[in-house]
Amino acid sequence: MDQNLVGWICSVLVILFLLGLLFNELVKRWKIGVRLSIMDESLLEDDNISIEDIIQAPQGSVISQKTPIIPMKEDDWK
Repeated sequence: MDQNLVGWICSVLVILFLLGLLFNELVKRWKIGVRLSIMDESLLEDDNISIEDIIQAPQGSVISQKTPIIPMKEDDWK
């Protein structure tokens, strides 16, 4: 085989691979959008999806899980 032909074949294979990855990502995002629009609760247990908590809080705030809440008495404020 000619080196030029091998180069073109490799280029076409790489481009097809990248187009396949792009198509797969677009389909996955479209499916997630559809599931969100119908409020599919199985999204919460789906291993392929990560859930981020988005909150509005002052800069430097930290989300802490299972932190006990201790009620303060009015005497403790002073």
